[in-house]
Amino acid sequence: MMIRDDLRAALPGWVLGRLLTALGWLVALVLVRMNAGGTWTVQMHQGLFAWDGAFYRAIADVGYEAVGADATRFHPLLPMLGGHDLGLLIVSNLVALCAAAAIHHLVLEVLRDPDLARRAATLVGVAAPAFTLVWAYAESLFLFATALLLLALHRRQWWWVAVFGVVATLARPTGLLLVVAVAVGLFTHRSPTDPALPRDGHHVAQAAALVGPGLVMVGWLWWVEETFGDAWLPLRVQGDLRGGTRFPPFRLVEGLGEAMADPLGDGLHLPFALLALWLAWIAWRRLPLAWALYAAVTVLVMLSASNLNSIERYAFGNVVLIVAGASVAGGRAWRPTVGVSGAVLVGMTALAWYGRYVP
Repeated sequence: MMIRDDLRAALPGWVLGRLLTALGWLVALVLVRMNAGGTWTVQMHQGLFAWDGAFYRAIADVGYEAVGADATRFHPLLPMLGGHDLGLLIVSNLVALCAAAAIHHLVLEVLRDPDLARRAATLVGVAAPAFTLVWAYAESLFLFATALLLLALHRRQWWWVAVFGVVATLARPTGLLLVVAVAVGLFTHRSPTDPALPRDGHHVAQAAALVGPGLVMVGWLWWVEETFGDAWLPLRVQGDLRGGTRFPPFRLVEGLGEAMADPLGDGLHLPFALLALWLAWIAWRRLPLAWALYAAVTVLVMLSASNLNSIERYAFGNVVLIVAGASVAGGRAWRPTVGVSGAVLVGMTALAWYGRYVP
């Protein structure tokens, strides 16, 4: 019954997100008609496999070796589960619904706030970057695994924490950052009378929970070494794309110039960078410590890159920031939040298909 309630809470946002993404496609068609003489962009030809989705489809179809070095920055869970074009989309979309349901259950159990749980589940579908849950992206798998990990962490079910940490890191390299939440959870002790307190032998499970994501990353780099002859290839490829490391405050100042020079291109990322910072602060004030520190480290890592492309998607991939956003969007602010977020989702989807914005 509880799972049914979670899915029921998740469904409206999930449906609305797909309708808004379809509307974004229509807006992209209008942009092409008006500004490109009807000539479709590469991304429009790719459809739901645009941008990173093209890599996931190629990996599923022909494998990493055939795609080449650039493919190594994409972890293998989505291609493994999807297997082919349609399978990738089915996995991405169905798991997106499950992720929203899992976040609903997480908030309901940990924070005891049914209204907040409902809002968080809805935001999974209608947040501005949520069109990536419709495309062939691994974000839905990562959100789902992260929500279940935080739930298992709350229950102190360490073997499940280990399992979901492994799954999250197989989906996306940022699963490694979940170690922050797990480490804090290890030092958060419950009362000895708590029936959820681990039994004898739980130290092995705790160790597995802590090192699981790191072992996945080591295993991935070892496979890359065996296949491509360079274990550090994924990091180098990602480093080239992200433009190296910068001091976050300086990068934000530079973003102000980008926002004025190219507001619908590189400058589009700055408002989301500032929003992520604010939501991390909200998480620090309102949410459990393990959640808040995980959100803070995620935001710092995002803002340390010279290239802010995709920063809104990276922030959206953090369950804690979604919950923080839902926590400040209650009461009279809720409907305007959904309206504004939905409108931005349509615009960002259209610009991504139009080739003007890198999601």
